[in-house]
Amino acid sequence: MAILRCTGGRIRYSSRREDNLGKQTELLDLQALDSSLDRLRKERASIAERAEADELCREIEKLQSVLCALEEELHESEREQTRLENELSTIGDKIGREEKKLYGGGVVNPKELASIQQEVGSLNKHRDDIETELLETMETVEQRREKADQVRDRKTATQERVDEKERVFAEKAAALDDQIARVSKDRQATAERVPADLLAVYEKIREQKGGLAAGELLAAEGICGACRVELPAQELERMIGSETLNRCPQCRRILVERG
Repeated sequence: MAILRCTGGRIRYSSRREDNLGKQTELLDLQALDSSLDRLRKERASIAERAEADELCREIEKLQSVLCALEEELHESEREQTRLENELSTIGDKIGREEKKLYGGGVVNPKELASIQQEVGSLNKHRDDIETELLETMETVEQRREKADQVRDRKTATQERVDEKERVFAEKAAALDDQIARVSKDRQATAERVPADLLAVYEKIREQKGGLAAGELLAAEGICGACRVELPAQELERMIGSETLNRCPQCRRILVERG
């Protein structure tokens, strides 16, 4: 039944049909807000810097593994260098003691002197061998230290890149979070204007249809605004001006006619 109301000297007509259509129209606004939220959340989840930072973190893990192996090899070479240095010192002390016997005048027996001289010669040869081995080990230590330093520098540089990526990600995420919060607030206000039973139907279809539950009935074009499929003429005629909840016969989404 139509109701006449006078506002500011002008006559306005309102009816249950207009009220029903108005509430259904809210679904289009709600759908637009939900689509915006879906887009914003997807955009936030796919911020490139997050994936790039994660990839760099995996690279750091690999570099750390390489660095640990290099440092272990370096420590092994350093231990070997220390051992050789100690052995060289011990041999030097022993040579000193034997030469003191040889040249100190305390030993006069030719046979004993010859034995000492032979021992000194053997010790000197062994010392030469140790010195050669020590030089090679020192070179190895230097090479391994240089490699470890290079990997450590790469790791530090990569960490700096991670920090920068995470900084950019945080800025972008914060901006999107602000937008999501604003749209969510508008969405809540719009949802509160939709009758509970109508909202329940909308939410169920939205869950079933990948987030898109309602579309505009494009009467002039004769198509569903959600799936863009042409509507049968008889079905279109029935929907136009209908107070009931219209659904597309093809995609089964809610169709709303804008006033």
